[in-house]
Amino acid sequence: MSAAIIVSKSCLVTRGIVPDSHPTHQRDAEIRVQRTPQKVTAFVTRGVGEDAELLVFRHPHAGLRLPAGTVEVDESPPAAALREVLEETAVTARDPALLASERTELSRSGRALVAPASLRTGPAPDRAQLGASLRRELPCRLLTTVNGAAEVMVEESDLATGQMLQRYTGWIDETTLATSIERRHFHLTTAQQTARRWRQRAEGRFDFECYWVRLSAEPGLAAPQQAWFELCRPALRVSTGKADVPGRDP
Repeated sequence: MSAAIIVSKSCLVTRGIVPDSHPTHQRDAEIRVQRTPQKVTAFVTRGVGEDAELLVFRHPHAGLRLPAGTVEVDESPPAAALREVLEETAVTARDPALLASERTELSRSGRALVAPASLRTGPAPDRAQLGASLRRELPCRLLTTVNGAAEVMVEESDLATGQMLQRYTGWIDETTLATSIERRHFHLTTAQQTARRWRQRAEGRFDFECYWVRLSAEPGLAAPQQAWFELCRPALRVSTGKADVPGRDP
């Protein structure tokens, strides 16, 4: 297999800028974050050459997708890729091999949580809790910082329509925020026999329709996964025994 591609997207922010419309105690404050959320994407294939197929699933609210997710605490990225495939498609994969790595710098006030957090009413650690618990790697917007605390805004939207459902504003520890996200793309294989199409209950509430598509075709993955596919396709073609750049199937 060819060497993994390392991609670093252009940095949009290195300093936390507070909007002028929002009161602030610390403007243009530099945000130093030691930890970065780790993500993985799993390209699972079977067969070789023209017969090579790629495992995908259709999310009821988010379109056609590849298995992907967040690396858990004390979990390696290859192990996370194997776990995500099993959880989202019920397929037991093997032999994760790194295809590419990306580091995405978030926008001016964009942040991501590196640990679960509970919103509180003020910057002091002893302020009352708001009752909203934020999951690890959730994206949020930084409003201001005060003495190691960060005021953030979190918006939850419908995946299908993009319509905002809920908005939370509150305070958390600044150390739980990251300014970038790292993603590793892995190629995996499987010897498991499956039906052409099957359903898998995932996340305790969604039924994913899983199936195989020709690797030589354009799968039409939902954004941003189609871009990940384009990035990794040359290496996938080499590792499955067909190195030329593919076009659409007739």
